Amino acid sequence: MQYFIADKSHSDYLLRELNKDDFDSLKNYHLDFLKFSNIYGCYKNFKVSEQKLKDFLENQKFESSLDTLFYEMRYLFSANILFGRIFVDNVKSFVEQLKFNDLKKEIKIYEKRDELRMMKLLRDYSQHFSSPFDDLEQVVSFTENTCRLEIYTSKKELSRNKYNNHRNDVYLDSLKDSIIPLTGYFHKWCIVLDEIIEKCKQYFLKFTTLQVKIIISQNFSAINYIVNGKLERFYPSYVKKVKNGSVRTPSGHILHDNTNENYRFDRDTLEYLFENLSE
Repeated sequence: MQYFIADKSHSDYLLRELNKDDFDSLKNYHLDFLKFSNIYGCYKNFKVSEQKLKDFLENQKFESSLDTLFYEMRYLFSANILFGRIFVDNVKSFVEQLKFNDLKKEIKIYEKRDELRMMKLLRDYSQHFSSPFDDLEQVVSFTENTCRLEIYTSKKELSRNKYNNHRNDVYLDSLKDSIIPLTGYFHKWCIVLDEIIEKCKQYFLKFTTLQVKIIISQNFSAINYIVNGKLERFYPSYVKKVKNGSVRTPSGHILHDNTNENYRFDRDTLEYLFENLSE
């Protein structure tokens, strides 16, 4: 048997050979890595929705009719709320699976923050009704030639979902204003979710053994090869056990004829966790 690191886009390009001990260490680490990769994937989905909503809020031309803007805004805001809560719920599962008890306590503190309580209130509302948005306003600055959007909900609208969740009801009753602008909440919960993923990263790196960190730093850095006269960059992402031998090509990669075991390490997650892998 032979053991290799393979490219993320071309899994038959075997870029580096591993010894059996390093292969076994990565194999044993893989299942836990997938747990973190899952929450990081949820976080990236949230960040895509965040950017789309920010672009929509901040880069508008003045419109005499708000009907079209309202429906698009409602879609983007609802998507952001949904992806945000999916991320938070998956983080809570991640913490339970890896038994990160101290992180569990920190997540509970985050969930008591006003912005996350509002996000949950809005998400739970949308499970029983369409969407909780009442009104849309354009804020025009003629001196800066800009047009921003503000979206609103109301206690009256949110009260339609009362008595389905006690914590939501307590939070709703605590809100002082009858009309609630939501853009400020959006910007705040984006900051909070950024903090949460960083907390998860810190705990997961502490959980990762020094041996695994060294193996990854030594074997998963990007590699340059000349292919057909052109310099190409390859990004290690797979760990493979190969039987029946391998062949080294003139360009420098190794192609194999049969794969016995194959473990994928998401490249984006690797680069987020371990610095300098792309340099």
